[in-house]
Amino acid sequence: MARGAEKRSRGILLHKTLYKESSLVLDFLGEEGLLVVSSRLVRLGKGAGDALLYEEGQESELLLEEGRAGGLRLKEGRSLDLPPKDFKGLSALSFMASASWLALPAIEGRRLYPVLSHLRKTLLEGGDPLMCALLLLAFLLKEAGYGWMVDGCLRCGRKSGILALSPEEGGFLCENEDLPEDSLRGVPLLWTARLLFKGDPLRYEGDAVAREDGKRLLLALSAHFERSLGKRIPGTKVLLAAIDG
Repeated sequence: MARGAEKRSRGILLHKTLYKESSLVLDFLGEEGLLVVSSRLVRLGKGAGDALLYEEGQESELLLEEGRAGGLRLKEGRSLDLPPKDFKGLSALSFMASASWLALPAIEGRRLYPVLSHLRKTLLEGGDPLMCALLLLAFLLKEAGYGWMVDGCLRCGRKSGILALSPEEGGFLCENEDLPEDSLRGVPLLWTARLLFKGDPLRYEGDAVAREDGKRLLLALSAHFERSLGKRIPGTKVLLAAIDG
């Protein structure tokens, strides 16, 4: 693009940063990957688009203009839908945007966009907020090379007799192994963990996860995310509180 040239795109806002008191730097995830866009700060109804466009987790149509040194400026924008009306949905959407933003340096944005867009759409259509967040977290970890081993025992490779999940070690353990105190057990929980890492998130249609199992997995995956990528996801406690509420 040449300076002043325009292009249309679509993106999900992952992060926004105040810049020089009157401008914002907006980080959108789109089909081509990460788009870093500058915009005037929205104030008193003035800005380059409707107010929802500036909410993290929102998906919008964008008209971008190339500025100095090849940077992109938001000329116009239009949000494509309304955010969730309930606190659970809003908390899940914010959590998913934050986790995606933190994981982006370690994964390919073009692979993430269709997954995040699908899970976001499913969430807006009534899908389980907890399951949407879990599927997104598992995808991010798998893409970054830190997925849990759920094909068999991570110590001996045995396929049968799987008894527990060790979040610290990163996978399943069988009945022949000494189980750490923090291991997670229960057939439904182990089945869900395997689904998260072996299933296709693009085929998720909104089914709910058992609440207590889902909460335990969310805590375990968030801690694994922090250990692996060195970044803590803000909003984990808020999402858990919303699920309980």
